[in-house]
Amino acid sequence: MRRLDRVDAAFFVLWLLDAAFIFWAVQGLSISVYEARIYWGESSIASFLAHLFVPFWGENNLGLKFPFLLLHLFNLFLFYEVSRHTLKRPFDAFLSVALFALLPGVNASALLIGESGIIMSAALLVCYIHLKYKVIPYPLLALAILIDSGMAILFLALFFYAIKERQNRLLLFSLIAFTVSMYLWGIDVGGKPKGHFLDTLGIFATLFSPLLFLYFVYALYRILIKEEKPLLWYISFSALMFTLLLSFRQKVNIEEYAPLVLIGLPLVVKVFLSGLRVRLPRFRRSYQLWFYIAVVTLGINSLGLVFNKLFYRVIENPREHFAYRFHIANELALALKEKGIREVKIKDEAMRLRLACYGIGSSEALELKEGRGKRAILEIPIRYFGYEVERYHVQKR
Repeated sequence: MRRLDRVDAAFFVLWLLDAAFIFWAVQGLSISVYEARIYWGESSIASFLAHLFVPFWGENNLGLKFPFLLLHLFNLFLFYEVSRHTLKRPFDAFLSVALFALLPGVNASALLIGESGIIMSAALLVCYIHLKYKVIPYPLLALAILIDSGMAILFLALFFYAIKERQNRLLLFSLIAFTVSMYLWGIDVGGKPKGHFLDTLGIFATLFSPLLFLYFVYALYRILIKEEKPLLWYISFSALMFTLLLSFRQKVNIEEYAPLVLIGLPLVVKVFLSGLRVRLPRFRRSYQLWFYIAVVTLGINSLGLVFNKLFYRVIENPREHFAYRFHIANELALALKEKGIREVKIKDEAMRLRLACYGIGSSEALELKEGRGKRAILEIPIRYFGYEVERYHVQKR
C-alpha cells in the first residue's frame, strides 16, 4: 500500500472542492429532453441509476443525478491513481487530475444523465488494475460488454495493444468481446452518408477547450511516432480516430466515445512536462505561457458553467443561450408544486417529459401554456438574476 504524502493530501482537498462545485452546479441545471428520454426510455444502466435515489432524495435534480455525481467523484480518484502510475513525479499526477477536473467534458458527465460517466469508470478501472497489478481484468471486461456500444472501442484498443505486446489470450478475448458488443449494440451506419467531421472536431474542442485539444492531438501523434505506447494511449487514440473516421460518414454520438478519449490526459501532461523540463529556464516561457492560457481558459469555462444564467442579460433571444435546453423545467416544476399543482396538460411533448421527471403528471382539468393568458389562474415568470427568460400560465380547460 502506498504511503500517503503531501500530494495525496492536496488531491483530497481538490476532491472536496470539486465535490462542492459539482453539487452546487447541478442545482442550477434542469433535466434536458435528451436526459428525460433516457429516464423514461428503455431499460439501460443510466436509466436505472437515475431512478435509484429518487425514493430517498425526491424528484429533483439531486435525486435524479446523485448517482452520476458519485460516479464523477469515483472517476476523479481512479484518474488520480492512473496518473500516479503513469507519471514519474507525484506533483505531475496532481497537475494531471487538476486539469481533468476542469475539463468541460468531464464536468458534463457528472451533471448530465447518460452513460459517459459509466464508460469512463469502466475504462479507468481497467487501466488502473492493469497499471497497478500488471494484469488484464477479464471478468470486468466481460461485464463491460453490457454497458454500452462505446465499450466496443475499448475492446478494439485492447486488440491493437495485444498485437503489439504479442498477448494471444488478450488478442482472442478482445476480438470476441468486440464481436459480441457489435452484435448486442451495433453501430448505425444506415441512411445517406453525410460528413460531420468539422462538427465532431468542434465538439471535441468544446469538451477539452480548443487550445488543449490541439495539444492533445499533437501529444497523441508524438507518442505514436516517437515514444512507448501504453494501454492508456491505445484506448484514447483508438477512440479519437474511430470517432473522427466515422464522422466522415455520419453524425456520431460523442457521449459514447469521448470518455475514452478524455482519459488519455495523463499522457498529454507527460509529453508537455517532458518538453518543458529538457529546456533551459530561459527557453521555457513559451511552454509556461501556453499552460497558463490553457488553465485560465478551463477556469473560465468552469465559472461559465455555474454562472451561465448571467448570459441571458446580454442575449437578445433567450432561446439562443447555449444552455437554454438545460433551464426552465426545474423552476417551472417548483413553481407548480408550490401552488399544489402536480398534474397539468402540456401540448409541448418535450416539456411534458421534462416535467414528468420532477413529478408533474398529466391532467385534463388544467393546462399549462407559454406566455400570458387572459383566463390564467396562475402566472409563472421564469427569472434568472432578475431577468425574465420565459413566462408560463395555468388555466382551466
